[in-house]
Amino acid sequence: MAWQTPITNWGQAGRTVPGADDFNRIEGNAQYLKDEIDSHKAENATLSALGHVKHGIINITLDTTWSGTSAPFSKTVTVSGILSTDTPIIDVVMSGTYSTDEARAEAWGYIYRAVTANGSITFYATEKPSVELPVQIKVVR
Repeated sequence: MAWQTPITNWGQAGRTVPGADDFNRIEGNAQYLKDEIDSHKAENATLSALGHVKHGIINITLDTTWSGTSAPFSKTVTVSGILSTDTPIIDVVMSGTYSTDEARAEAWGYIYRAVTANGSITFYATEKPSVELPVQIKVVR
């Protein structure tokens, strides 16, 4: 059944008591909404369609200032919108220049853990990276 425009002038002249047609329209609209919701719920994410999945990419830079005097070293960065329940995909962004990327790859290898909190991520490293690391964070919910 197709959606039918609801009556919005109840209580005005000629619209004080709903009739059979009114109830049929209301029931038809309720069924239409249920069918739309059921169809929407049946959508699934695939490699080519996101379905109900929400996603976003956030870029940050880890500078060379880390906390701690011995391993594990830590660094907490503000990441707007991240939640403690997120398990993002995180990776270093390479520049395309071999010497820069070689240094980034080595420094990225020191980082062994990232823990999300509401509004931030804390990174842990076995050694303090000596170069800034541009990082891309992909969040999928």
